[in-house]
Amino acid sequence: SIPFAPPDRTTLHRLGERDLVWRIDHGVPVGLVCATEHLTAGVLEVGSGQSAAPHAHGGDEVLFCLDGPLLVRAWDAEGGTHVFELGPWDAAYIPAGCRHEYRNVGTSAARALLGVAPAYLAPA
Repeated sequence: SIPFAPPDRTTLHRLGERDLVWRIDHGVPVGLVCATEHLTAGVLEVGSGQSAAPHAHGGDEVLFCLDGPLLVRAWDAEGGTHVFELGPWDAAYIPAGCRHEYRNVGTSAARALLGVAPAYLAPA
């Protein structure tokens, strides 16, 4: 067997669906394609009637909806609540540290591309 070696950081790579590493994050499947100290990118999938637990990230997040509807509820620092209904080709920006959740009120799975930079995990 060949020991795992991280790719050369100066080499560009084409990554696709087969490269996704799936895990359950905040109660919903997330397929990560890239996770570095600068960027986390992947696909979020929320089944019909499912929702992700409220959470925050250590970096800014952009969601780009592929299949919807996908509801995004976010709570700002002043205590306000904002709800966005994303359909295909809609996007949402969520600032670092802003608590938010995703919810699918549709009849089929909602999917969105996600990018979080620079830090996916919120500070402890």
